[in-house]
Amino acid sequence: MWPFAAWESLTPPPRPAESLVAPIAELIGNWDDMTQRSGTTRDLKAGSGWLPAPSGFVLLAACRPSESALEYAFEGRERNGVLTYNLLRSLDDLGPGLSYKTLHDRIVSCVHSRFREQTPMMEGDGARDVFGSERAAPYYAVNVMSYDAAGNRVLLAAGQAHGLRRGARFRIYPSGTIDLLDTGKAIALAEISILEAADSWADIIERFSGSMIEQGAQAVLLEPNSIDLVSRVYLHHRSDLGAGVEQDSALKAVEEAVKENRWLKLTSTSMLTSEDEKLDFQVAVNENGGYEIWDPSGRKIKNLRPELRAGEAGSAAGVVRRLEHLTKFNAAKDLRNHDPTSPLARRLIIELVGKEDSDYDPANEPHPKAFDNPMLPEVNNGEWAFLRIKNGFSEHQPDNVLNITVLDLQPDWGITQIYPSGAAEWFVPLDPGMEVLLPLSASLPEDYTEGTDTIKVFATLGGSTTSFQWLQLPPLDQPPRRATTRGQKPKDPLEAMMGAITSEQPGMRNLEPGRYPSKVWTTAEIELRTKRA
Repeated sequence: MWPFAAWESLTPPPRPAESLVAPIAELIGNWDDMTQRSGTTRDLKAGSGWLPAPSGFVLLAACRPSESALEYAFEGRERNGVLTYNLLRSLDDLGPGLSYKTLHDRIVSCVHSRFREQTPMMEGDGARDVFGSERAAPYYAVNVMSYDAAGNRVLLAAGQAHGLRRGARFRIYPSGTIDLLDTGKAIALAEISILEAADSWADIIERFSGSMIEQGAQAVLLEPNSIDLVSRVYLHHRSDLGAGVEQDSALKAVEEAVKENRWLKLTSTSMLTSEDEKLDFQVAVNENGGYEIWDPSGRKIKNLRPELRAGEAGSAAGVVRRLEHLTKFNAAKDLRNHDPTSPLARRLIIELVGKEDSDYDPANEPHPKAFDNPMLPEVNNGEWAFLRIKNGFSEHQPDNVLNITVLDLQPDWGITQIYPSGAAEWFVPLDPGMEVLLPLSASLPEDYTEGTDTIKVFATLGGSTTSFQWLQLPPLDQPPRRATTRGQKPKDPLEAMMGAITSEQPGMRNLEPGRYPSKVWTTAEIELRTKRA
C-alpha cells in the first residue's frame, strides 16, 4: 500500500473555484476603490484603461495597442527588443536621479529616430525617481596591456567576452588618471581592429597630446555615444510584385547613384548578419512603379513627397538625395550629451504643459488646458501648445546662467530654429531657478493629415556663445537655406561637431559627442503630434 499512498500524496489537489486571495465581491470592491468608481463620476480616461488611475506605480510598454513591438540587431549580432535596448541605453546616458517622465521622453525620441511607427507608452506617476536610488556613474575602463609603437596600436584587456566588437572606440588616459570622464585629460583615441576573446588590438587613430602611451594606461569605451554619419542602405527586391513592374533596372539605377555619395553605403543580405553591419534604410519599388524608402523593419517612411517614379529622369538621384537628407536629420535628432557627470546633467527641464484653441492671441495671458494624454501630447492643426523651459540650477548659483536655443525637427524633415526666432539671435539667457513659457502654433503642411514635431532644446553655460543654427535643414527636396552659417568657420568645438552633421561631405563615419566639451552643453527634447480635426 505504501507506493500507492506516495503516488496519491503527489497528485495535485483540485483547483479552487474561488480566489485564494479574497472573496470575489471583496476584490471587486477593492478595484472600485482604486479606480474611484463607487459613488463618483470621475473620468477614468486619463490613462489607457489597462490599469487603475495612475498612482503609486509606473508601467512602461513597448508600443501602443495598435502597433507592433519590434526587434532589431542594434549591435549587428543578436536581436534585441527596441524598447529594452533603448531603455538600457537611456539609463546609461542619463545617469542617476532622473524621473520616469524624463526617461520615457528619451526612450520615445530614441525609438522614433529609427522606428517612427512604434511608440513606447508609459502609465503611472511619471514624476517618481527611477528605481528610487542612485547608481554609480556609468563608464567602462580597461587596462592598456602594451603599446606597439611600430604599429601605432595598443593591446587592450577586453574582447568579445566583454561584449565588444571590431570598430569599438576608446579614449586613452595616462596611467593614474583619477577622473576618467574629463575629456581634457585624454591623450589618444583608439579603435579596435583585431578582436579576440579576452584581449584586442586597437589602432591609434588620433592623438590629443604628445604624452607617451604606457602600459597601465586606461581606456574608456566611447562606442555607445557615437552618431552614425554614414547610413547603410539595402536595395530590397520584392517577390510579391507583378511581372509588369521592372525592379531590376530601377534598383540598379539607385545602386549607381549611391556609389557617388559619401553619406551612404550599400549593404547586402549576406552582410546584415555580420558583427560589423547594421541596417539604416531600405529602398524598394512599389506596385505602381514608384520608389519607397523603408525603415530597418521594412515599414514605409511617411511624408516623403512627391513620389519618385522608377525610370523617370533624375528619380534615382532623387532617392539618394532623400537618403542623405534623412541621414543628416537623424544625426541631428540623435545628438545629445551622454556625460552623466556633467554639471548640466538634468539642469535643463522642459515640459509641454497644455494647449489653447486656435483663436488664442499670444499677447494675452495663457491658460493652457491639459492634454488628453500628457505622455503623448497631441493638438489639432492650428491650436497652440505651451512649452515650459526651466533652468534647474538653484537661484543661489547665480553664475549658472543657461543660454537657451530651441530647434523644431519638423514632419516635413526640415530643422528650424524657433527660439529665438531672429536669424541674428543665437540664444536667450535664462537665469538660475527661472523659467519661460513658450507658445507654439501647431501647423501642418498643406497635404499632411498628421505629423510629429520633435522639439529639441539646447542649453550652454553663460560664457558660451555657440550657435546651433549649424543644424538647420530645409524641408525634404528643398534647396539649402543655412545662410547664417554658409561660408563661416566654426568658432568652437561644439560648432565643429554640428557642422560635421550637416556638411556637404561627412569628414568621418562616426561622430563621438563625448569627445567634445561635455561640461558646457546639454540638450533635452520632447515630441508633439499634430493632426487635422
